[in-house]
Amino acid sequence: MPTYAELQAEIAQLRSEMLRYLPLINKAEQYRHTWDFLTEGTGIATANGYRAALGQEKRQ
Repeated sequence: MPTYAELQAEIAQLRSEMLRYLPLINKAEQYRHTWDFLTEGTGIATANGYRAALGQEKRQ
C-alpha cells in the first residue's frame, strides 16, 4: 500500500500532466468536429469536467 507521501507525489505528477494537456483540450473543444471525434464513446461532453477536476484538486 502506498504511503501518504507517495500518494501526494502521484497527485502532483498527475496534476502536472493534466495541466500540460489543458491547452490542447481547450483548442480541440473549439472545433466541434474534432472534439466529437476525440471524445466519441468516452462520455465526455465538454472540457468543463476536466477543468473542474483541476480546480477541485487545487482546493484540497
